Parts: sequence; C-alpha cells; structure tokens
Amino acid sequence: MNTSKNDSNFSTHALDQIIPQLDNLSLAHLQKLRGLIDVKAQQVEQRARDNAIRQIKEIATTVGMSIPDIIAFKAPGSEARYKHPNDATKTWTGKGRQPKWMTNMLDGSGATLDSLRA
Repeated sequence: MNTSKNDSNFSTHALDQIIPQLDNLSLAHLQKLRGLIDVKAQQVEQRARDNAIRQIKEIATTVGMSIPDIIAFKAPGSEARYKHPNDATKTWTGKGRQPKWMTNMLDGSGATLDSLRA
C-alpha cells in the first residue's frame, strides 16, 4: 500500500487520539468500524493498482510498447526448463513458485520433473 507524507502526519497525530477511544466502543461498533476500515483499505489498494497500471501504460507508450509486449517479454536467462506435455504454451523456468499445471501434473498424473523437462 502506498503511504504518503499526509499518512505520516495523520498517524502521528490523529491515531494517538483515536486508539485510546477504541476501548469505549461496544463490540458491535468495533465490528462495524472493522468493516468500514476493510472497505476503505480495499478502495485505497484499488486506487494504488489503478495508478500503477496508468503509469505502466504511460511508460510503455513512451517507449513504443504495448502491455501485451511487456507481458510477453522474457528476460535473458529465463528460458523455459519445463513444459506441459500437451500444451506448449504452459512452461516454467524453474524459478519461483511452481505453476498450478505443474503441481497438478506432479501430484495427479504421476509425472516427474524429468518427464516435464523442455
């Protein structure tokens, strides 16, 4: 989540005043407040995502790329080490978390890592 200078000013002043008041609230009020905070947090997160997407699109346009170009970009050294035997579009570099198709193959069909090597 993005924090701003206003957030730090607010947190040092207002939160110090708000937090002690929470002890005076009923359970019902605290639960309602939690729900309101959850909704507000989701809105702030969505605005941050929307802003990030807007910035990415602006940068992509500036350098003459589209979002699909960016998504399809493969960094050097990120060649696929593993591939789905029936769907060549499903690959994995061996770095990071195993994709769901691979865990399904390893758990359900008796495949081995060696049998899925590209």
